[in-house]
Amino acid sequence: MLDERVIETEDKPHKTFAFLMEMQAGMRTQYLNWRDVVSQMPEITAEWIPITYYKENGFIEKMKFLPNRVRQVARSYRQVEEGLGKTHFDAVLFNTYNPAVVHRRSVKQQRAFLMFDVTPIQYDKMAVWYDQTPDNPRLWLTGYKHRRVCEAFQGAAGLIVWTHWAAQSAIQDYGADPKKISIVPPGVDPHKWKPGVKPQDGITRLLFTGGAFRRKGGDLLLKWAKNTQKKNWELHIVT
Repeated sequence: MLDERVIETEDKPHKTFAFLMEMQAGMRTQYLNWRDVVSQMPEITAEWIPITYYKENGFIEKMKFLPNRVRQVARSYRQVEEGLGKTHFDAVLFNTYNPAVVHRRSVKQQRAFLMFDVTPIQYDKMAVWYDQTPDNPRLWLTGYKHRRVCEAFQGAAGLIVWTHWAAQSAIQDYGADPKKISIVPPGVDPHKWKPGVKPQDGITRLLFTGGAFRRKGGDLLLKWAKNTQKKNWELHIVT
């Protein structure tokens, strides 16, 4: 049975936690939400470690003879290495598994928790929607990457996933222990995001917001808007 709950730390004061946070797109919002909550918990001493995959004028970035992806992976390794240093934390949290897969020692030597909404195998099945090419299962590198992800998922103290879908893949495709998995759907801070006063003008207002317009169904929404016979509505698009 999967354990559908929010992970709680032991009820002891003055815990030292490291938060290794990727910053691209919605992950930055996730980082800010975590920071807001943790700042209100005096029993936690937090070390915030941004994973940006880039450093201005860094020596790795100057190695132009290396492919960009290789430089990014190397930079993420250095950011984890420098961020954790030699400190042994009570727990470390990655808001995605990629840096933990690259920096194997962080999972082996720390009490590490990994968050994610999709596994690599699931991502590959949707690669066309991300303008990506799925990994070729015949290549040695594909098998090596798979073994590294298995190692991270199996070695972590806990996996915090958004959905049953991702949890099942972690178990079936990567051998994760179901007892270590907590399913925590994403949410918003209700203190920051509250519905405004609804105008009493009879108009239904629809808002579509987000990148990757077609992948998220924006084209279908436009098709509906063009063909619908319904009246008194507005469609607002931010993308």
